[in-house]
Amino acid sequence: QNLWGAGIISPWVYYMSMGSVFCCHIEDYAFGSANAIIAPSGSHTWVVWYSIPRKDIGNLHIYLQHLMGDTYTLDCLEKRKLWLDPISIMEWRGFHGEQINVYHHLQGPSEYVVTDYGSVHWGVNLGVGWKAAVNFAYADWRVSAEVVHNVYKDLERTTGQERNYRCVPDFCSGRWGYSE
Repeated sequence: QNLWGAGIISPWVYYMSMGSVFCCHIEDYAFGSANAIIAPSGSHTWVVWYSIPRKDIGNLHIYLQHLMGDTYTLDCLEKRKLWLDPISIMEWRGFHGEQINVYHHLQGPSEYVVTDYGSVHWGVNLGVGWKAAVNFAYADWRVSAEVVHNVYKDLERTTGQERNYRCVPDFCSGRWGYSE
């Protein structure tokens, strides 16, 4: 069954149960996402979100290489199988003192959370209900996605691995009207 466009041109709808998680990931093509809890405002349905801005994605991959060792792959964020401890990430320091910013957000019933282009995010559902999510990109998406592309290009060079085509476009491939 072909699900191309699901979540991009039409929303995904998720059932949330108490304590269920959504693992660490970036959106397809480094798009942004709009996420809403579909519940009456008086309900007890909440979501705790953690997010890492796109400017820190290179350092996050360095952190993941050390954390995961031989199991690390360049597309590990696309697989949506990682639950990361936000405190451990915030306490990490790179060889030259680099840091990774981790933000947390509390989303209540009928509220929206919007993720930025190329940001990494994950979280835990604190209640029972439904959540809807849809990806988006405005005219400024390409400039932001090229930042993530350059990080992945460097990671491809240093790891010898290739990115999953959906995690961030390869702007050097010629298919996006740009080549080196």
